[in-house]
Amino acid sequence: MQDSKVEFEELNVIKTIGQEHEESGVRYALKCVSRKCIRVLKQQKHIKLEREIMAQNDHPFIIQLVKTFKDDDNVYFLTELITGGELYDAIRKIGLLSRSQAQFYIASIVLAFEYLHERQIAYRDLKPENIMLDEQGYIKLIDFGCAKKIKGRAYTLIGTPHYMAPEVILGKGYGCLADVWSFGVCLYEFVCGPLPFGNDVSDQLDIFREILKGELVFPEYVQDQEAVNIIKRLLCRVPEVRLGSSINGFKDIKEHSFFRVGVEYR
Repeated sequence: MQDSKVEFEELNVIKTIGQEHEESGVRYALKCVSRKCIRVLKQQKHIKLEREIMAQNDHPFIIQLVKTFKDDDNVYFLTELITGGELYDAIRKIGLLSRSQAQFYIASIVLAFEYLHERQIAYRDLKPENIMLDEQGYIKLIDFGCAKKIKGRAYTLIGTPHYMAPEVILGKGYGCLADVWSFGVCLYEFVCGPLPFGNDVSDQLDIFREILKGELVFPEYVQDQEAVNIIKRLLCRVPEVRLGSSINGFKDIKEHSFFRVGVEYR
């Protein structure tokens, strides 16, 4: 979706969430990053990598980068404008999701990540706050600030504590399967309400202890055994045994019985 015809000086600010191109009337979103902050936090490589990954992405469930700009003060990411709000807000408004709602959102997430992982891109910060909804209610994965191309193993402790996989916390090296753990956290949140580990905990070390050693418990009101099964298999602490770890990869996830009725992949 990159468009070399759009120039920074041709953009009109219409809201803090969007910009309008003067000639075309097309509305965009503009992310602004302070160059001073980039230097102070030594994020030059991260910003460059974020731009490279976003520029290569071409998937209906992933935000599209239009163009990047920079001036003396800031670096700008011009993207498509998504107006449906965050998935985080939507699920809290709905409450517990029905099976069909949970299927819809998690299946869409799976397709987006299948696309990324085929390109050896680990997202590393999956959570409902990083998923927007478009006007039709379909997801758009945003914010690639933590994403990385992984050819072997990564070792950086990165992401949001409650959604981190055990192997990320342990620091012994991890791959794209760390994202699959985060699928399980999100799906648990969709069907159960709270987070599976450390829901009432704010201290990072305590959250990590829960993730590494805590018991995975399901509320009594969760009776969907296929949902329980897929969550347990996604939240397997051993990445080599986690659902999606076999040579079949995402095929095993998409063919799980939880998706058998109600989801048609194309």
